[in-house]
Amino acid sequence: MSEPSKKPLVILGIILTPPAALGGLFLGAMLFTRWQALKTPASLGVLPRYFAHTHQMSPTMHTAFIASCALAGIITLAPALMILVATFMKPKRELHGSARFANRAEIFQAGLLNKPKIGKPADKRNQKQTDQAEYPALLLGKYKGQLLRWMDNGFVLVAARTRAGKGVSIIVPNCLNYRDSMVVYDPKFENFLLTAGFRAQAGQKVFLFNPGGLMPGISKAAFEERDEHGNIVSDADHVAQLAQQAEKLSQNICSHRWNPFTYISRNPLFTYRDLSNMAAIMYPMDGGGKNGNAFWIESARKLFVGLSLYMIETEAERPTRDADYKQRSSLGYLYRLATQTHSVSHSSNQQESDSNEETSNNLQAWLKSELDYRAQSEAPLSDACHTLLADFANGNAKTNADIISTFTQPLGIFLDPIVEAVTSDDDFRLDDIRRCRMTVYLGIKPTETGTFARLTNLFFSQLINVNVEQGLPENNLNPATGKTTLPHQCLLLMDEFTALGNVPAIMDGVSYVAGYGLRLMIIVQSPAQIEAVYGRENARTFFTNFACRVMFTPRDQTEAKEYSEILGNETVKAKSKSRSTGRGTSHSQSISEQKRALMYDTEIKQMPMDKCILDMAAMPPIYADKIRYYDDPLFKERAKIPPPTIPIVEPTLSKVRYVVPKKEKKAKPLKQHEIQIETANNKDPFAQHLVNELALGMSQNLADFPNVDGNEKLGQFATGIQNLWRLDDMPTCMSVLASGMKNPSQSLEAMIDAIPASSADDDDEWEAQDYSQDDDWQSG
Repeated sequence: MSEPSKKPLVILGIILTPPAALGGLFLGAMLFTRWQALKTPASLGVLPRYFAHTHQMSPTMHTAFIASCALAGIITLAPALMILVATFMKPKRELHGSARFANRAEIFQAGLLNKPKIGKPADKRNQKQTDQAEYPALLLGKYKGQLLRWMDNGFVLVAARTRAGKGVSIIVPNCLNYRDSMVVYDPKFENFLLTAGFRAQAGQKVFLFNPGGLMPGISKAAFEERDEHGNIVSDADHVAQLAQQAEKLSQNICSHRWNPFTYISRNPLFTYRDLSNMAAIMYPMDGGGKNGNAFWIESARKLFVGLSLYMIETEAERPTRDADYKQRSSLGYLYRLATQTHSVSHSSNQQESDSNEETSNNLQAWLKSELDYRAQSEAPLSDACHTLLADFANGNAKTNADIISTFTQPLGIFLDPIVEAVTSDDDFRLDDIRRCRMTVYLGIKPTETGTFARLTNLFFSQLINVNVEQGLPENNLNPATGKTTLPHQCLLLMDEFTALGNVPAIMDGVSYVAGYGLRLMIIVQSPAQIEAVYGRENARTFFTNFACRVMFTPRDQTEAKEYSEILGNETVKAKSKSRSTGRGTSHSQSISEQKRALMYDTEIKQMPMDKCILDMAAMPPIYADKIRYYDDPLFKERAKIPPPTIPIVEPTLSKVRYVVPKKEKKAKPLKQHEIQIETANNKDPFAQHLVNELALGMSQNLADFPNVDGNEKLGQFATGIQNLWRLDDMPTCMSVLASGMKNPSQSLEAMIDAIPASSADDDDEWEAQDYSQDDDWQSG
């Protein structure tokens, strides 16, 4: 632990020196006058007046005067001696450590009890005051009723299990207090509903990027806050109001829009580099490429860059892109560009590899044709675009099929109509977050974090890359005023951080993004989550860049032991007593120094739910109280302001024709008496129709095959008419055809007369069926 500062003792010594000198003179005069029994009253001027007459004093009086002056001098020099001791004396080093919690003086000295200041202080020699004036405050907790405001550019890591109160004590208070820009990852939309209204009323531009479109169904219980005993402590009217707002938003598809391709430079000098950066985000090299997928990922990146270059270079050839967002350069358009030429098979037993190979073959053919056309046209493609696309077009079909599979894997989500609509245009700019104060909420349903993991990864990666490319604030100066054009800080508040997956831009950028005005507040349920995503060694490097760590009451034993080790050990004195008996009884007592953890793991696990521990750099840990926004009148009023209106998104849907199989019509079987030729014309229209069809079919059949035997011709006709008229259900018609096959030369009337009469049982069986209620039959 660092040594305590000696500056306060020096200042105290300097302040006490004048009073000590005056007090010394007075006490010396009092001693001198009483020693010599003088009638002169004691005063500050006694010793100076008698000093001029020391040569006239008797030996006894001279001794008394010298003693009085010595007393005055000792008292006067006491503060100076204290300064010397404070300057040169080394602090005592405890045997087992001197861990302790910070006291109020140390917390005040760290600037955590200061109220935020606007503008630079007059004394620019005080760097800490200058920093406090430049940076907005983060709220970490409370100490004896006062808010702990951290005005710095350091990062904060919050470790809190589910329902530990991280929302009401960390996220919501900071969203209701932080004065500069914010980007909030909001998996449950609660932070948007509670804080967006105040931030909009404070003059900030507020946006909600909601790729899912709909708000989740949020009940009143989601907004109710409970204490450690399970009692509801939130305001009932406020909870009802929030639930009503959530219900209203859940009825429409609402979101602001963000298009990643907006940030791809159209300058040919930089387009390839920007697309390569995006390709690295969309196709990460998992495991450093050691798992055998390096070739496929690298090939998919090249195809991504090549097709993206083609899409951007041919933008002017899509004149409807302003009116039709599907024609704009976007990830959805890129997916269709790669798959628009292949035919889709509806065969259920087609293998995926066959489909990919068919896609790659068609894409190869289209690319060859397009490259030949572009080479001879007045608008040729860039060298980089031509090289990348030609490399794929001339590749092996089987290899290209696997490349296509890798290429389309992360792009499938952009075919979702809502996702494509909200990623094809822009309502806000990521490069404006340091130019002006604005707040962007990234709303994702908890059940869809995995679905949109690649999308949110791209969002935050592009956010960091765009702002790093803008440069440092001190390098972006307005020539007219000499002030920076990037005056604001942006806080990236990421709840459930590990749900984003591996975000290399954050892992790699944690060591340098602070200089670019980006500040991180990472919230996880346990540090072990970060180790699981990034690995143990990367997680250790990650943690060392966080100057503040907020620790809530843990549930896991391993985590509690880790917190105990972070707090350290203190040295305590232990007394031991012994007694011996014999001829005479003796008692002995010994005192020894023992080691004790500042807080054992069991004590940390039993820490009250309204307490937290702040582990900050260059100072002892702070045992603080949690903030409860609903207990603070100011925060409570701010949280009641309704959120701003979010624009309704209307995705364009293609007309879909669903093929519904027709119901098979039931055919009422015919009986012999219903098709008697002499009565068919008058009694049964269906029988008459059947006779006409049979006669027509036979004549056509005989005419079409003049060189074929009559029996064979009639047999072919019998097979066809059986399938057409469902003759397996028409025994009478089968008999007619069978009779005709025996004697093809006989007339149709003779065939019908040759049919044997149906049995009574058959008649009864069919007559028992009631067709009067059969709609299919009635319509037939």
